[in-house]
Amino acid sequence: MAVKFSNNAVTTLSAGISAGATSFTVASASTFPTLASGDWTYVSLTSEVVKVTAISGTTFTCDATSAAHASGESVELRMTSELLNDFAEDTEALPLAGGTMTGDVSLGDNVKAKFGASDDLNIFHDGNNSYIVDSGTGGLRIRGSSFVAIQGTNGENGVIVNENGATDLHYNSAKKLATTSTGIDVTGSVTCDGFTSTGIDDNATSTRLTVANSGLTVGADGIIVDGGTQSNLYLKRGNYNQYSMVRHYTAGVEKWRAGIISGSDNYVIWNGTNSATRLTVAEAGNVTVNTGNLVIGTSGKGIDFSATSDGSGTMTSEVLDDYEEGTWTPTLGGFSAVTYTTRLGTYTKVGNMVYVFWDFLVTGTTGTGDNKINGLPFTVSGSMAGYSTLQLRDSSLFKSTVVDGQLSGYAQRSASYMALQVDNANTTTFGTHSNNVDYNLSGRSTGYVVYSV
Repeated sequence: MAVKFSNNAVTTLSAGISAGATSFTVASASTFPTLASGDWTYVSLTSEVVKVTAISGTTFTCDATSAAHASGESVELRMTSELLNDFAEDTEALPLAGGTMTGDVSLGDNVKAKFGASDDLNIFHDGNNSYIVDSGTGGLRIRGSSFVAIQGTNGENGVIVNENGATDLHYNSAKKLATTSTGIDVTGSVTCDGFTSTGIDDNATSTRLTVANSGLTVGADGIIVDGGTQSNLYLKRGNYNQYSMVRHYTAGVEKWRAGIISGSDNYVIWNGTNSATRLTVAEAGNVTVNTGNLVIGTSGKGIDFSATSDGSGTMTSEVLDDYEEGTWTPTLGGFSAVTYTTRLGTYTKVGNMVYVFWDFLVTGTTGTGDNKINGLPFTVSGSMAGYSTLQLRDSSLFKSTVVDGQLSGYAQRSASYMALQVDNANTTTFGTHSNNVDYNLSGRSTGYVVYSV
């Protein structure tokens, strides 16, 4: 921000102005200086010198004029007393040799105060953060006559380095750690990822380590962490009259215990509320779930029998990964309506084998059937293992349409239905699920099938 000059700057008013005007237009401003924000110059309007603070195109912004001026009147940048006085005040700035400033130095964002022959030290603000950057030879040293303090905006202490004394670290202006002549002094608790120490109280004759008022004791018999109604850990050595145990409390109530109890080499997990044993791992290796179920939490996982001997065939899996019991609804296929008085279906799935049972009694049908029993609980495997024969116990609902025909059926591969067929004893040909089978007006069907999925 400064007063600006240019040579031979002359033009004329392109329109008249009245007294008190704060702007005017000229025929041409090409010979006048460019004014940045905060800059200014002085022009003469015949009998008046006016301070101009901005030039935009042919429009001059100025301090209010004291008189009116006609169109065509001369506008000139002359060597006036006003211009010389401002320039003289500029020459009173701080000399290169140094001096005393009585005002502030204001630097914009990313404008750096640089120090050193090679600009080794820079101090600046980038609009978001402030920086002190030392990139030259040597280090950055901050010194104080008695102490150096790193503080927050409101004077909150962070780090204090005392002359010939401690270095203090603070949290919310409260001192938490101080260096001493022999180490450090911590106020409060210490949380760390790891701890290594050599020979803690290694000259003691009985108790190796005791942390006062914390419940931690390391002694000749082992380790005890007694948290009262919070948590306990007992790691004791000895024979059957000793134990190793972990106890967990919630809201002051013991919920779980786990460990080796006295008189046993079994590892036990039990409920702390009623002392009921939940799980036992015997010394011999047997695992007993005393109450509740053993839950397989990931699909495809199960009980692995790979330790047992294999058969002579090609083994593909030794993991029993599923067991399920349930019900299903058998449905006669093809009919538009069926009246059932009994309609039951159950299944048991073990691994990839499904054991299906059904029993239904029909008293009336509408339409034409397609010799299928639909609704199997799982889709039949597409391999040969899925092509399974039905075992019919009561088939009074169905009848053969050929002489000496034997009613049978199978679980259809890659489908979820069973198909009925007739074996013709005279021709030794097999029917399909679309012929050779007919229905009585009423009757019962009971049976089971085993198929793979």
